[in-house]
Amino acid sequence: MQVSGIGPKSRWVYSVSAVIICLFLISEPTQAAGNGARQLRALLAKAWQQNLRYDPVTASTEGFHAYDALWPAPSLAAERLRLAQIEANLVALKRISTAQLDPSEQLNDQLFAYRLADQAEALKFPDHALLLMNQLWGPQTLGNLPRQLRFTTQADYVHWLRRLQSLGAYLDAFTRRLRAALAAGIMQPAVVMQRVPGEIAGQIVRQPDDSPFYTPFKHMPDTIPVAEQHKLRRQARQAILTGVNP
Repeated sequence: MQVSGIGPKSRWVYSVSAVIICLFLISEPTQAAGNGARQLRALLAKAWQQNLRYDPVTASTEGFHAYDALWPAPSLAAERLRLAQIEANLVALKRISTAQLDPSEQLNDQLFAYRLADQAEALKFPDHALLLMNQLWGPQTLGNLPRQLRFTTQADYVHWLRRLQSLGAYLDAFTRRLRAALAAGIMQPAVVMQRVPGEIAGQIVRQPDDSPFYTPFKHMPDTIPVAEQHKLRRQARQAILTGVNP
């Protein structure tokens, strides 16, 4: 994951919701679409791409593969940037004239405004950091991710390998974010976190071939040359031993 966190609700579920809503919002324009409608669609498209870049893992699981080699960034700086983007989009949305929008476009405008305002309000509250990690998601659940991803081309395996190789940097950044939340007195109740150490331990195996992160490499398509398959498997084992397990 290039650091832009994975697992945290403030990114995964947040972005899943954004993905669903944007899919609903971005409808085909009418033949008579005026300047306001074109501005609205352009802003929706811009926000959609920002959503994908902010949470590249969810983008991958939803079938958008431009950021398949990246992780989200679990940092306060990334959250501030995200808030600035959302607020800028909200300002731009308010500048669009809705007078000539047809009813469906007006609904798009209203839902988009509601979503942006909701996201902005959430990001302004420090205690949204509670959603970074719990017994249901967080970095300790990353071993489940391969089951949600596409592995049909050589590029898919290369991108997953890049994510494995950068997992250490992602986890370091995620740890710093958790420590910042802890320093601010923001933490889950103990009962919520009781299962997490065991979940973490379950991701660590002595033999890399037994790692859940290695699963995609066990069965690779014949379209990938055998020599390339061996190379990718060797690199994946190395990434698990030197980056994932530590």
